[in-house]
Amino acid sequence: MNKKNILIWTILIITGYSIGIISYRYNLIPINQNKMIYHNYIMNSQPLELEKQNPDDRINITDFNNQDFTVIFAFGQSNSANFGQTKYECQEEVYSWFNGKIYKAKDPLKGASGNEGSVWTRLADKMIRQGVSTKILIVPIGIGSTRISQWSKNGEYHNLIKKTINDLKIRKIEIDYIFWHQGESDNLFNTSLDTYISEFENIRKTFRNNDIKAPIFIAIATYHPNENSIKNKQYGCDTIIQNAQIKLIDKFPDIFLGANTDILDKSYYRHDGVHFSVIGLEKHAELWLESIKAQQLTRVHK
Repeated sequence: MNKKNILIWTILIITGYSIGIISYRYNLIPINQNKMIYHNYIMNSQPLELEKQNPDDRINITDFNNQDFTVIFAFGQSNSANFGQTKYECQEEVYSWFNGKIYKAKDPLKGASGNEGSVWTRLADKMIRQGVSTKILIVPIGIGSTRISQWSKNGEYHNLIKKTINDLKIRKIEIDYIFWHQGESDNLFNTSLDTYISEFENIRKTFRNNDIKAPIFIAIATYHPNENSIKNKQYGCDTIIQNAQIKLIDKFPDIFLGANTDILDKSYYRHDGVHFSVIGLEKHAELWLESIKAQQLTRVHK
């Protein structure tokens, strides 16, 4: 190789190295995109393995009575979808819905994408023990790492919402609460306030257009300890997404404040920095319970 080629290659290597340093320092393309690809890989590296259920754990659809059950429709991203540190099996009369069947509720809840612990099983037991409900049916469809646009009108999971609503309606199962826990991925993607609001308005419209009158509870959920969020946002929280979630609550009389999990930003609440530890899952469930009790809502079908 002659001196000219050596010089050219040296310049190219130095230039590429310099661009890489600058991109990483200021989160320029493709740094954030690569981080998101890695984030998605980690979140979804373990496919959902559906456990075999004991037939004794099922109840027949014909035995289901809307007057006896509080039905919770729960969705969003990983912290709504079995990504907690430890599994939990309900001790009270709590059941879960999956693929047209009703099972005794235990983690991981079928229908959500993770394989570990859920906040909803813990919440359900607390609701019954606090006298909020007598029996509970959880309908979990959360999927790890999803952005709000993926659940909205033109997103790939919008049909999952519609299909689940339709399956429940066919079996005359009425939803009492809709719980939405999502926002961390939109923190990573720097979603704008107006975009987040408009996307969720489309999600809300899907329920209302299908005659689902259940109150919607939106969590304040944006915390993600990636470098950009820690250094350039509110210590991992995205105030733009937070404001969008709050504006939705203020705008619609049928939307209420859910758990504010952005306050659970200590290491002992998050076993891997993002997903909830044993302590975090318990506190997460307590925050949801406080939100429900604060509204003192009556059952929508009574």
